[in-house]
Order: sequence, then C-alpha cells, then structure tokens
Amino acid sequence: MLLTLFAGCGGPRPGQGISTSTGASPSAGVRPGTLELRRWRGPAERVVIEPGGVALGPEGEPLMHYLFVSRDRLQDLELFVRSYAPFRVTTPRGELAFGGRGTATAGPTERRMILEWARLAAVEVSAGRNASPYGLVFAWHRGGAVGSCDDLSVFLTGEVRASSCSWAGEGGGGGTADGRLEVRGRLAPEQLARIYGWFDGLAPFQESSEEGTGQIREPSRLIFAGQGRREAKREEIAEIRALAPALHRELAARRPGAVAQEEAEAKGTTETLAGRLLLPPDTAVAGVPAAAIPAGLQPPEGPSPPAPSPVRAPTPPPRAGEGEENNPPPNTQGVALG
Repeated sequence: MLLTLFAGCGGPRPGQGISTSTGASPSAGVRPGTLELRRWRGPAERVVIEPGGVALGPEGEPLMHYLFVSRDRLQDLELFVRSYAPFRVTTPRGELAFGGRGTATAGPTERRMILEWARLAAVEVSAGRNASPYGLVFAWHRGGAVGSCDDLSVFLTGEVRASSCSWAGEGGGGGTADGRLEVRGRLAPEQLARIYGWFDGLAPFQESSEEGTGQIREPSRLIFAGQGRREAKREEIAEIRALAPALHRELAARRPGAVAQEEAEAKGTTETLAGRLLLPPDTAVAGVPAAAIPAGLQPPEGPSPPAPSPVRAPTPPPRAGEGEENNPPPNTQGVALG
C-alpha cells in the first residue's frame, strides 16, 4: 500500500489549531516516541505525530497542531512506541520514520500497520470523526429481528470494532450512535497479514447469506472493500465470513460484565483457528521476533507510589480527677482512630 495523505487538509477548527514547527527530519531520525510522515508528490506534506497530538502542513512551512480525535489514538501510539524498535519505511510516494522505544523488530506486517495508522491519524484531524470509515477492509452484519443484531468492522490499521443490539445501554451513551457499547481490539500480526493479502488481491464484493444451525438461522451481510483485481473465490469468501463472527465473539468476551459462557465460546473459537485472532488487551511486545507476539504478554508497569500511612488521631491526655474507667486502653489493632 503506497502512502497517500490528503492534499489540502484544510485549516484547524476554531480554538484548536496553533502554528508549530519541529526540527527533526526522517532522514536523520526522529525523537523517541514520535512518528514523522512525509509525502513527496504534489503538494509535498509533512505530518508529525507525538503524544500531544498531530501536527501537519505543507513541506517547508510551519505545521498546524491538532489534538487526537479520541483517546484511542493516544493509546495506540503508546502501544506502538513501547513495543517496537525504531525504523524507517520508504515508498515511491513518501516516507515514515518511527521513533520507537521498544526492542521488538517490526516486520513487514507491523510496519504497514503503523504506516496505515499514521495515515488514519492525519486524516482524522483533517476530517474529524467523518473519517471513521477510512481504511475499512470489511464490515459484517448479522440479524434481522428487532433487538437482534451483531456488527463488526475491520480496518487496515489492524483495529477491529464490534457492537451488538444486545449491548444496548451498556455503553452509557457512548460507543455507537444509538448508545450501544462498542468494543475494540487489535488483530494479531498473523491475522493482520491475512487481511492485507485479501485486501491487496481481491476486488470489492458484497455477499448476503444466512448463519446458524437447524431452525435458528439469521440473515447476514458481508461488505468487502478490497483494492485488488481478482474476483474472490467461494473458499475465500467463506474464510472471511467465518473470521467475522469469531472476532465478534472474542471481543464480546472482553466487554465489561461479559458472562463466563461468552468467554468460553470465544476461547474455544480462538483455539480452533490458526493462532490467536486478537492481541491481548494492552499488549506490549518485549524483544520477541516480529509477528510472533506471545499470548498473554502484559505491558510493563511503572513503580507504584508508596501507600500512605493511616492517619491516627492523637490520644488526649487524661484530665485530672478522671479514673481509669474513663480512659480507654491504647489502640493496638492498627486501625485509625476517629
């Protein structure tokens, strides 16, 4: 996938854009924790992504700074930076310099994932949340009856988002437009490599079918936005269709309050497929080969602050003339006195 950024991204929204500039160059490396993206074909553009947000603008001119459109992007950046070692990717249309702090070598799949993510971050600050379908690989919907539906979207950035009508109200007014909870995850590199193979090789298609067993069957629809030229074979459509509900079940088991049955179903589904479908939540890579992230690896935690000592009220001295019955014994249980 060649690097393509929006030409003429537009000015900042009121109260958000300020003129900034940075001196780092992709050819000389970038600061740790920073990504720099350049597009060479007219007009030449430069994008700098760091924890404070995204700065972009024409090459050679001061950049305009924007905040991330959601906290998800900051979490993504932190994951990438702490996971992978620095690298630089050059394409016929541009270049990405990645200032990672990790020790894992990013393979072709991981490098493309970060490149696609950087493109998305640049598009989002220009177009706002209207850029949400940007980079969509396929969308899957199941259900037809009122109150019975499941939805899943998979993106070139490796991000997967799932929602369900049965999760209505669980999002507390967040997530989808109708208040459903939306759970997101990130594809394991092995699964993301399969997605890239389908996206690059297969032409777009839409396919409707029914899913289920016995008399319980529900209509489902699959929309695939590939950029290849080859028509998908029946076996390939079946693979994509099988992957969608498996991903949905795995994400369903991650939502707050998920029942044990859903967790067991998701675990069983994952074990029947080749490798793990999704990275564990908040996974960090630590010195492992590319595309071989071990399951269950957790991010390093910083030192915990010391617990505050319980505050004890001083015991007042006995007043003259008072007997022992009016003076309680000293506190020996380690409980704060009130």
